[in-house]
Amino acid sequence: MTEIPEDAKAETLRVQAAALRAVREAGAPRVALLKQADEELNETVKPVVLAAARTGAAPSRIRAEAHIGTSLLYRWMEEAGIPIRAKKQTPKIKP
Repeated sequence: MTEIPEDAKAETLRVQAAALRAVREAGAPRVALLKQADEELNETVKPVVLAAARTGAAPSRIRAEAHIGTSLLYRWMEEAGIPIRAKKQTPKIKP
């Protein structure tokens, strides 16, 4: 049987599909564990983070001590009704 270019592409796609299935199977337990850990840790971390924010502690210090990102901190603060400083407007430089 004569091979055509599509045969080579099809074989490459089969190999990639098998590799991606293996990645999905290996990654599934990781996703479940990370989700569980995130839920459990947020139950203990979120209240103390918000308590610190209510005292006026600097957001950068709260983030550093809690090992959380900016967007998560500000989302929690917004949900809790804690005022958030407006973003600084960076001046636009005209070319």
